[in-house]
Amino acid sequence: MNAAKRSLRLRDLHIGTRLALGFAAILAILVTIAYRNAMQLAQANALNTRAYATIEQTHAMLESLTSIQTSERGYALTGQDSLLKPLQEGKKNFLARIEKARSLTVGEPAQQARLDKLLAQEQAWLKVAIEPVLKMRRGVTAGAIQLDSLVQFEEGGRGERAMDAMRALLSEIGAAQDEILAKRSADVEALQRLTSQLLIGGGLLAAVLASVIALFLIRSIVRPLRHAVGIARTVAGGDLTSDIASGSLDETGQLLDALKAMNDNLAEMVGQVQGGARSISTATGEIASGNLELSTRTESRPVRSKKRLPRLRS
Repeated sequence: MNAAKRSLRLRDLHIGTRLALGFAAILAILVTIAYRNAMQLAQANALNTRAYATIEQTHAMLESLTSIQTSERGYALTGQDSLLKPLQEGKKNFLARIEKARSLTVGEPAQQARLDKLLAQEQAWLKVAIEPVLKMRRGVTAGAIQLDSLVQFEEGGRGERAMDAMRALLSEIGAAQDEILAKRSADVEALQRLTSQLLIGGGLLAAVLASVIALFLIRSIVRPLRHAVGIARTVAGGDLTSDIASGSLDETGQLLDALKAMNDNLAEMVGQVQGGARSISTATGEIASGNLELSTRTESRPVRSKKRLPRLRS
């Protein structure tokens, strides 16, 4: 259990790993700040793009309505069926454009209501102004209706009034989008300023954190190294009594473990040498004591005269 807890301590990590974690933490802070603001800017730009696309659709719808009106007037004057093709295409394009505008203004109930009103006006315009003219022109061509009746119907201005109402509604839709764009542009500018401030603040915060992390790393690396240097000097000075404890599993801890093993081995060797010296000293003392005793005994014996043997005469 203790070993498992010890392995989770930061100072037990290798020095390179700690340095990498420190720089990764700083980088993560900067990336998080940049990503958050980039996403907000992207969202704001996407909303602006939708607003511009909606304005484009209003212009396209006006073009479709104008195409219908122009085609209707041309057919009313000439009676040529070929002039009805732009009218049919205009009707199809208008419906497609209004559906596109609806998809672009999802979440904008006021614009959705204006588009619904515009569609209703367009359908009413076709019914009360465009289709009657086409029908009357066919009657004129067939000889069933006098051309003056058709001219009088056109001069009544029913179709033009409906067209003016639709132009006004399209202008209202465009003006609402312009107002939305102005507000969003202001929001984007404010967000850009905030992004700059956050990046500057994030940079300063990262610098402070980098300093804190650097100090922590320096303390966790330099202190054990200084301790190891002090132990090495103590051992070099002949003092083998140091109590060496690593306290970590990183490179400095491994260095202290190696110094501890070296110190213990040297202490054991010195102890063995001292034990051998004591044994030699004891043996030497015993030899000296024996020699002294022998010398004392030799000196205490009486001196005996040597008897000369008589010479033998030949």
